[in-house]
Amino acid sequence: MNFSIAWQKLNQIGQDLMAALSNMVFEIVVLVLFVVLARGVRAGVRRVTSKKERLGSGLALQQFHYRALDNEIALQSQAPA
Repeated sequence: MNFSIAWQKLNQIGQDLMAALSNMVFEIVVLVLFVVLARGVRAGVRRVTSKKERLGSGLALQQFHYRALDNEIALQSQAPA
């Protein structure tokens, strides 16, 4: 019996499997890097917002924004048509 054709097919299947596994490993590494990056960004945002809340500047900025918005609406309503 000649097993050379079966051996070639089995060898090709092994090569394809190794190529697919290497791609999957690369994709998992990239996914883990993005998850770590996202957690770092989330921690930074939480740190900054908690500092603003402790200092009270967040409320002041929010009030300033609403006052500016109210003034803009008032000016638009006074403009001649």
